[in-house]
Amino acid sequence: MRQELKEKIEIKKWEFKNWCYDQSCKAKKFWDENRDYLIVIVPLAVATGEKVIKGISRHSRLHEERDLKERYIYDMSLKCYYEMKRKPTPKEYLEIDRRKKNGESLGAILNSMRLLK
Repeated sequence: MRQELKEKIEIKKWEFKNWCYDQSCKAKKFWDENRDYLIVIVPLAVATGEKVIKGISRHSRLHEERDLKERYIYDMSLKCYYEMKRKPTPKEYLEIDRRKKNGESLGAILNSMRLLK
């Protein structure tokens, strides 16, 4: 049984190598036949792809930062982040500020308001 498995793996390797070789031959042939067009088209396609990728990565990074700001509150006195269940409402922010001025710790405030995860 082990020998059969090894033979199957060897056959798959050989088929994959042949497929790769065929694809490279087709690519070389296509390049030779269409070199003039490809010299113009390839740089344009690469530049366009680069701009698209940069736009998508910037967009996703901004969304990630926004989500982190909504999910965490930083405590300056303890120098740590608190993860919240949801974003506090403006009324809750005012209450948090009022209670912080009274000397309560941010963790205790968020815990009593049931905002901590």
